[in-house]
Formats: sequence, structure tokens, C-alpha cells
Amino acid sequence: MASNAEWDLNKLVREMWEWCKDPEVVETKRTRPIQEIRAFLAQKTHDDIYRLVFPLQWLGMWEGAYGAALILGGKDEGWVSLNKGLLFQVWHMRIALRLYDLNPIPPERKVFPVSQAQAANAIAHAIAAGFEGEIGWLAARMKSGLKDGSFGRGLPATPLAPYVLTLLDLLRMEPIEETALGPYQGIIESWTADPVTFMEALGAACDYHVSRFRAAEGATEEPEFADYPYVVFPAEISATLRVRAALDMSAAAPDHPLLSPRFTDLPAGMPPIRDAVFAHLARAAKEAFPDIDADISAAGAANEAATGNVAGPGGPEEGKKRTGNIAAEAEA
Repeated sequence: MASNAEWDLNKLVREMWEWCKDPEVVETKRTRPIQEIRAFLAQKTHDDIYRLVFPLQWLGMWEGAYGAALILGGKDEGWVSLNKGLLFQVWHMRIALRLYDLNPIPPERKVFPVSQAQAANAIAHAIAAGFEGEIGWLAARMKSGLKDGSFGRGLPATPLAPYVLTLLDLLRMEPIEETALGPYQGIIESWTADPVTFMEALGAACDYHVSRFRAAEGATEEPEFADYPYVVFPAEISATLRVRAALDMSAAAPDHPLLSPRFTDLPAGMPPIRDAVFAHLARAAKEAFPDIDADISAAGAANEAATGNVAGPGGPEEGKKRTGNIAAEAEA
């Protein structure tokens, strides 16, 4: 496993930035998914919504990585891409899980499409960004699935999943369930302790994060934080600090190599995401799944889109904001 000594944020950001700039990555994780999503949404019917599962996942990963790199480079506009990446990932999971439910194959023979870590990172990211309303359905599903073993079947369990659900309960001031939280247990146990004791517990959780960003040699399981942007964006730590601040508690961060002030001193209000794609996705999902719970804030996205100030994939500002020269965009 990786250790604190191996953790080098600057090196990891450079690696992620080079990944974002790689022409093959841009083609397969951004350009082609955008084309596929736009082509799908232009159809008159959306019965084949399964076509969006992978394009949404890849685009979400690229947008998240791109945004995180910009933020760590000192550019606050990166929050738009980082959070847009979250919403693409959320739609990926929403559609994939719905299709899984409707598949008549017996559960023991089906491959579960979403890992616990993938869903948990999304929930933590949403809490940190103040988008917790976006993932209420996912949190409820994961909470029930962790109890009966029906969420993430066949994949390694992670203490991250119950921990972020506990954070969500704290934020909503709901009763906290007794559950094993592994390396995060100390955070909850010291929640009302003095700030020094709490920060020590948070530091231990940071140690766990940096031990789980890269698989050990010969390991068969994928660590919780191996995917972009969560390699460099410690969403569960940022979410913890966000919840503390919301509850008027000390939200000081420990001095730890994992933590950048960019992800611990979070903006009070995130910049809005003006993107018609999310409104169109909500309509397409409703058409494909008439009984789907379409309360993700697609209504908010639709209202933004109605103003005509639409940015992002398919929007009129797409060509202006994304020139294809990523390095130049970052320096603009």
C-alpha cells in the first residue's frame, strides 16, 4: 500500500493534468462521449437509454479531473467542471442502477454496475459541494443495500460507504445508526470533543486515504480513491469539514500532505452549472423510465437553460470555452 511518504500531491496533479491533455484520452473520455450524448438526446425516442451509461461515466471522470486540476492550479472556475463531472457520474449511476433493477436476469447472475466506493465518493462530493439534494435517492438506495447486501454485490466492501451516509445523517440532523466505520470511527467518536482531538482523528482518516489511492502490487481489488478526481480531491474529508461548518462546529483542517487549502477552505457558494444537457437527461430518463424519481434538480438546470445562458456540452459557449488546447485554456 501507498504511504504518506509516497504521497506527492504536485506529482499526482501533474499526472492527472497530463492524462487530461492526452489526445487519446480527450477523444475517448470527452469528445466522443459528448457526441454520443448529444446524438442520443437528439433522438425522438429514448428507449435505448442504456447507450448513455458509459459516455456519462467517462465524461464525468474527465470533467472531474479537469476541474480538480484547475482548482489546484489556483483557478476557481474549475469548480464548475469538477461539479459537472459529479452530475454526469450521478446520472451514470442513476441510469445504470435503474437498468439493473429492470433486468430480468436473477440477481446472483447479474454484475452490479456501481461499486460502493464509486457511489460513496459521489455522495461525499455532493455533500462537500452543497449538492446533497442531488444524491438523496442514491444515499437511500445505498443505505438499504448495505443492510441487506444488495448494493455493490461481488465488490469489496469499504468503510467509506457507511461513513458518508453517517455524514449525511449528521448534516440532516437525523439519528445516527451504530455501524462499523473502520478508520473513520475516530471522527465520529471525537465529533464533540475538543478541536485538537478531532483533528487527530481527521488526520488518521487522511492517512487512510493516502494508503488507498493506488493498488498494492499484485492486489486484485481497486482502492476507494484510485479514480479521478478523487485521487487528489479528498471528497470525504472536504465533506466532513463542510458538515462541521454547517453545524457551526470547528472546521479546522489538520496539517497533512493530502490536504490542499483549495479543498479544505471551500467556497461558501458554488458557481451555478448552466447546462441544458442535464434538463434533457431528466426528460429522456422520464421517458425511458416513467416512474423514475426525477427530482435530481433537473428542474433547476432547466430553469438555467431557459435563460439562454447555457454552457457546457452542446451549449453555445462550448466552442469559446473549450478550444481543444487544454494547456492554453488553463492559462487563459
